[in-house]
Amino acid sequence: MSHLEKLTISLGVRGRTSFIDGIHLDNCILSRLPHLHTFVFNIITDFVGSTEHFEPSADHIRRTFIQRGHHADCYIDYHHVNMPRCHVYSVPLNMERMRHISHGFPGGTFINVRILSMLDDSHSFEHNFFAQISRSFPLLSRLVVRNTTPQKEKRSHQLVKIDLTVSMYISIMWNSFFLTSKHVYLVFASFMFNMNT
Repeated sequence: MSHLEKLTISLGVRGRTSFIDGIHLDNCILSRLPHLHTFVFNIITDFVGSTEHFEPSADHIRRTFIQRGHHADCYIDYHHVNMPRCHVYSVPLNMERMRHISHGFPGGTFINVRILSMLDDSHSFEHNFFAQISRSFPLLSRLVVRNTTPQKEKRSHQLVKIDLTVSMYISIMWNSFFLTSKHVYLVFASFMFNMNT
């Protein structure tokens, strides 16, 4: 494996005492791959139980990757006191899947992503977030949404009718759309409305 030139990883890690950052990745994996010239990553570290009071910022984690020559973006959710979550990924992301984005997702353009899952049980996915998702992932073929928190902002006047053209577009482009939510109609209608605007 030491002659590996290209590495693409999508990694979910739970139960560490710290987030996986560029320093850790470089020391434990990348330094052992001297011929590596392309590294694409999508890493989520969650349920981190830290004994320290240091809470690294997304900027701090991002810099640990950039200082090692990896273009990256990152966001951190500290929504549970002892269970923070960090999502760091290559920019541009040359993967067809992106897993478990949450309300903290900063946006961007992901033209290669065809399969997206959204997961957040502590914050609702609001209308503006769905607008951001529809702009960020223009070529989705599968969307999985898991959210148990009701939307705070009800936009019923915008959600009443869904244009037939948009419905046809969705039928043609999406292979599947899965929702796990107590508020399925609002989530779906909000996303459909954003596809039309």
